[in-house]
Amino acid sequence: MRYLLLGWAAVIGPLIVSGLIGGPTGLLPHLIYHLVYSALSLIGIWAAVRMSSRGRRVSLAAAVGVIIAGQLGQELVVLTHGGVHAGPEVLTQPFHVASAMVSLLGIVAAVVVLIAVTVATVVPGRRTVHDGRIADPDTPGN
Repeated sequence: MRYLLLGWAAVIGPLIVSGLIGGPTGLLPHLIYHLVYSALSLIGIWAAVRMSSRGRRVSLAAAVGVIIAGQLGQELVVLTHGGVHAGPEVLTQPFHVASAMVSLLGIVAAVVVLIAVTVATVVPGRRTVHDGRIADPDTPGN
């Protein structure tokens, strides 16, 4: 369960943190925005690797990998258009836009995977223990 929470934090956390610090009008330059986002997203890969189910591991790691690939694509555009001095015009560069769409696709995929994993984890957890045995809510008399 702890790795599931880390997965959520790794997908939602970078959105919040990087939004507060980065972008052309943020506290730090746009270049730093994508570096911070990618670094925080690596926590999602680590959390995914720690999950017990192989399917869950691969699904979340792949989705977060897509997010990171999109962020690094955007980072490349920022680096080639002024680096830390890149202005808002970099946002309209075709490769930056395409990379942003890749990141968005990864974010949506990661959220869908996390919702599915959360449901699969929480729903079976609703069973209760009675007299040292697990009570099945579908069995009469429990």
